[in-house]
Amino acid sequence: MSPADSLPDWLAQQRPRYLAQPTLASELMEPALQYFAALPPEPASAAGVDLALLLVELLTETMRYPELDALVATALPWAEAVGDRAAQSTLQVALGRSHVRSGRFEPGLQALERGMGLARAEGRPALLAQALMQLGFALQRLQQFERSIAVRREAIALCRTSGDAGPWAQMFVGIAQCERALGRPAAALAALDEGVAVNAAQQRWGAAANALSGVIEEKVALGQLEAAAADLARGFDYVTRGGDKVSMARTEMRCAEGVWLAAKGQTEAAVHALEEVLAHYEQRRALPQISRRLKQLAPLLARLGRVDEALAAQARAYELQLDDVREAARQDLTLHHQRLQLEHAQAERLSAEQHAAAQAEGMRRLQALQQRLVEAGKLASLGALVAGVAHELNTPLGSALTAASTAAEQLQQLAGDSAAGRLTRSQFERLLQQCQQSCALVTRSLERTIALLSSYDKLKIEAEPRQQVQLAALLRSVWQRGCAEGEEQPLQQQLLLDFDARQRAMVAPEALSEVLAQLFDNARQHAYGGGPGQVRVEIDMAEAVLLRLRVRDAGAGIAPELLLRIFDPYVSSQFGRGRSGLGLFIAYVTCSQRLGARLSVDSEPGRGSCFEIEWAPA
Repeated sequence: MSPADSLPDWLAQQRPRYLAQPTLASELMEPALQYFAALPPEPASAAGVDLALLLVELLTETMRYPELDALVATALPWAEAVGDRAAQSTLQVALGRSHVRSGRFEPGLQALERGMGLARAEGRPALLAQALMQLGFALQRLQQFERSIAVRREAIALCRTSGDAGPWAQMFVGIAQCERALGRPAAALAALDEGVAVNAAQQRWGAAANALSGVIEEKVALGQLEAAAADLARGFDYVTRGGDKVSMARTEMRCAEGVWLAAKGQTEAAVHALEEVLAHYEQRRALPQISRRLKQLAPLLARLGRVDEALAAQARAYELQLDDVREAARQDLTLHHQRLQLEHAQAERLSAEQHAAAQAEGMRRLQALQQRLVEAGKLASLGALVAGVAHELNTPLGSALTAASTAAEQLQQLAGDSAAGRLTRSQFERLLQQCQQSCALVTRSLERTIALLSSYDKLKIEAEPRQQVQLAALLRSVWQRGCAEGEEQPLQQQLLLDFDARQRAMVAPEALSEVLAQLFDNARQHAYGGGPGQVRVEIDMAEAVLLRLRVRDAGAGIAPELLLRIFDPYVSSQFGRGRSGLGLFIAYVTCSQRLGARLSVDSEPGRGSCFEIEWAPA
């Protein structure tokens, strides 16, 4: 008997088992996935659609969302082929959740709207409740917290009246997060308590323990440590009942225990608990949880005097947050480009099929699409610039914040010991030295921040009047200034001018000097790596008008993977080694905005580079 033939009997046996005992989700997952992989892509079957619906529940129960995306992409056409509108509603809702989780709100909300329309048309309250549950999640991501709470409460009421046995109690955790964001901790705690009760009644021990971990952290924040201790015992009892199938819940309870230990003043034990939690999250690559727990761990490490580890934890937490923002932006931009490319292709096909009278309309649409692609490219560059600025500033500011917090704790300890008469000379000197180190770190971090902000002043685009200058004198002045500012070693490169030193031209001297400074610095640091070499400058003139200026080197050249992005912000072959990746971006912007010129580059690895500034004809 083939897998397709035995599938209906397997579903008839296993789905009731799962509904009666939700902790079987992990056990049923692998055989269900094997059945799904064995199904032929065509023709679609009702049993295949039923299997996909069961997998949607199992994957949601176990929070394996990436696999859920692939499943929906395959199963949705099946449901449409067999005309199962209820299944289409469930799969559209799952598709909407996938988009929303990835930050693609527009297609996500559209999919949810389609799912809700199908559910209403079928008159199925349970299906409508699932759609509302995911809409509440989307509204929360959009920071519409009051609406998210109202929508989720409506979904909960529908689940109760329809007798839905699915994992809908997770909505209470979302409600609690919204209440917390609105500054209502008591309401957040009440919502979490509701979720614990519903999950326990459904024997979803992992979900119950997970919700209870949130209750514990809320109670610790409110100073209710004895009540939190009782909940810890109850949560670990739920974990024991769930067995090996609730490892993630066990980790969350361990984390809640760490928070409770920290509040009790048992810092060493709290750090040990959080480090265990982080090790488990690292195995699962649960990046949002890693970021959150690193922020909790950093002040505890600082309290123990492990300042370097605290700074590293804080820096990685910020980096993970930035990675999350970048990934969401990348996915959104990819989807946007795909949609534009599809529209472009449709416009081209329509233009080819229509007669000559319709070609003018096709051309107009094509130009509109090209303009949108240009705008999308501008948005992509802006997104990269903003992400880069945030990355550059977060590290020194995060370091300064951690160091300042550490210094404040040390001063508080110093004051407490002094008031209690416990302060010895050695303790005073030790605490004073630690405070001095923290203050020095704050100073260095803020100086680095100021230096970074100063570098962005170079992006100003104010117009500058042209003046007649002697080009050779201007070039030598910029070269010598760059060498004096950046070199601690004796000068190892030589500037050669391949034109008449008496040549004069009308240029914007300040803007041209800025561009040349960046190009010379690029040659010194990247082409020759600080070693010996020659930088050659050539010009093309016609009737005393400067047309082109070229800066050549015979150095290392530019790798092909960098060449196409060489003028983008934060692109550098030495990024992270003291180079910001902004130099050529500043040169490119200055050329286009202040010089009215175009900057281009020609380069091959091992054969040097040639940067050319070309002015538009008057």
